[in-house]
Amino acid sequence: MDEPPQKVPEEAPPDSRQRSENEFVDKLRKEVESKLFDVKDQIMLEVFEGGVRIEIVDRDGNPMFPSGSTEMTPQAKKILQVITANLKDNRSRIAIEGHSDARSTASSQYSNWELSTERASSARKEMERDGLNPNRLIRVAGYAATEPIIKENPLDPRNRRISVLLFYSYGTAATGARNAESAASAANGNKTPAVGTTQSGPRIPEGYAKPPVDAVREYLFKR
Repeated sequence: MDEPPQKVPEEAPPDSRQRSENEFVDKLRKEVESKLFDVKDQIMLEVFEGGVRIEIVDRDGNPMFPSGSTEMTPQAKKILQVITANLKDNRSRIAIEGHSDARSTASSQYSNWELSTERASSARKEMERDGLNPNRLIRVAGYAATEPIIKENPLDPRNRRISVLLFYSYGTAATGARNAESAASAANGNKTPAVGTTQSGPRIPEGYAKPPVDAVREYLFKR
């Protein structure tokens, strides 16, 4: 007999949203410290207005994916397993993004657009295997090298990353925004996704744009 579909957690009331975001980040930081100590410098957490941004970045000698591959390393799978375990009781909607550095790929099969998109999809599949409710996903996309966090060095390995965005204020506005091109522009920093981008679920509605990359960049250098 088929199992009943999983329900998406209801949106948290506004007066408790900020507290939920901060509590989630504090809890996840402790989990990272205790379970992922060896790679904690590859995981960045930031609260922005309406949600939380989790960045999982590459380091020299410790990538999330082998060069030119869309198959995650065991260490990357472990990172996503810890993150997903902390998301199960969380009320947010979720977007997953893949980002590359500016190096051209050696593969004839992939450009950086395809590679970043397929890596985002690989992360989605891994998180779903770990128990993430797929109904919570609102976007899965690849951005190639268009949004570096180390702007002065587009080849820096930290620009290769998976971003997991948690939106606590998604609400019912998504229904009316599914086909709105302005919503896609807002979700992508007022930039229309290029060829190679894929989506899962409705577009992120206007008013729920991604936090600026510069904020994450500043956080990275504070560590």
